[in-house]
Amino acid sequence: MTDETAEKPTHRAARMLPKTFRLTWKQTAEMVVKNYGIHEGHWYVYIKFGDLQTMNANITGKVWPYAMVPVVELGLARCNEPMDLSVDAAEVNPAKTVSLN
Repeated sequence: MTDETAEKPTHRAARMLPKTFRLTWKQTAEMVVKNYGIHEGHWYVYIKFGDLQTMNANITGKVWPYAMVPVVELGLARCNEPMDLSVDAAEVNPAKTVSLN
């Protein structure tokens, strides 16, 4: 679908959305923790890469080596201790408590 044929948003707020949302690793982990309803433990986002492919490319008459590494999996993993890229599910998505009063 091209920009010309795509439906244009009619709501003003929708028209003002950016085209790209940039997230940190911690923001991504927080969103996934909330999406899956996780309320305990330390969690981080991991990436699994596939096999490295190398080639030479002829760009403007010059040969340049290059490498391609496919991303084959993106996931959320639990860790035993906090680390720089992890989030604490109890802090970012605390369980709701029910009061019997």
